Amino acid sequence: MNNIIIIDTEPFSLIRKRNFFVEEFLSRGYNVKHYSLTNFISPPNAVHYTNTTKSELAFYLDTKKEIKKMLRSIDASNTFVFVELHFNRNTYFIFKYLYNLKLIWGRLSYYTNPAVNLYKRNTIQTIQRVKRYKSISYVKFALFVKLFSKRINKITQSHITFKTGQNDSNFPKSKKMITINYFDLEEYNLRKNEPAILEKDYIVFNDIYLPFHPDLQARNKGSEFINPTNYFKELNHFFDKIEKQYGFEVVIAAHPKANYSTEFGSRKVIAGQTLNLIKHCKLLITHLSISIDYALFSHKPVLFFHTPSLFKSSALQYMIDYMDIYATKIHTLVMNSESSNLPPLNNLEVDKTSYDEIVKNYFGELGSDKTNFEIVQNEIDSLLNSQI
Repeated sequence: MNNIIIIDTEPFSLIRKRNFFVEEFLSRGYNVKHYSLTNFISPPNAVHYTNTTKSELAFYLDTKKEIKKMLRSIDASNTFVFVELHFNRNTYFIFKYLYNLKLIWGRLSYYTNPAVNLYKRNTIQTIQRVKRYKSISYVKFALFVKLFSKRINKITQSHITFKTGQNDSNFPKSKKMITINYFDLEEYNLRKNEPAILEKDYIVFNDIYLPFHPDLQARNKGSEFINPTNYFKELNHFFDKIEKQYGFEVVIAAHPKANYSTEFGSRKVIAGQTLNLIKHCKLLITHLSISIDYALFSHKPVLFFHTPSLFKSSALQYMIDYMDIYATKIHTLVMNSESSNLPPLNNLEVDKTSYDEIVKNYFGELGSDKTNFEIVQNEIDSLLNSQI
């Protein structure tokens, strides 16, 4: 019986369960275990995950000793390891163990194309990168990587990388690259003919759980990077203005990690229906989110906007840059929420050619025949069979 091991930066959740095809692997007779290194990777209490799920398949490793013990226990002859980790001075030993123990491993790079390669490096990120060199430990590790680059390239080269879309640039080294669909696109291919869940026309806000998103908390080491009270006040003021000028209510497509109560007042906050809400909307308004892709798939107009709190946050300046980049690519606008001049709704047209080009390069294939799991399973079985 073959085994699937998942080594992850996040806790086990329904989202991780979906992303790594846990149910599908189990139904086909694989043993599956998920190892979360959350407490090892992030400072204590720096990141707050709201959607974790208990499971007999989920384990938490907090120390280097526990991680090494787990890696040594893996049977290399019948196990494939998914590695969801960045290579840095804290995780170097994990990649070294994977290499020395001759374990077959790979990456599910869902986000590299739609969340990294779709954008360019901006000035703020470059400055932040330079600031790291103030850390002596960072400088030492950077020099180590440079001096032993051949060795580093060997131990960080995966057996296989599953990536979304046709673009092949800016990926970690891998012996084999296989194209799959970003999971939003796979979901869209399966559900695109579903009827609208709301009867009336509406405008949808694609929520990104901005004040509390775990990734942003981790990036900012738990410190506040935007005032939640001010931010939600600004959002609701902007939504009032949108509703008054365009004549349609604003509905909130809640982020899957969000847990809201009264932040949006009396407005509809709907979880788990982002695809349906965007596919049938009159307009998508958003800061920045991969889920904008649903608008690309279904050719819906998009309006980017930022609030004063977002604009003033030094930690979020990259979002402003990325909004400009994305808006330029799909030929739309970026608005200041305090602006009194909203564009006429019929002026927000859809450039279908630009939309389709982005989908092809960064997300995958609309209407593809094979599912991601079928592709992933076939490749993993082939790798494991080559060990026999």
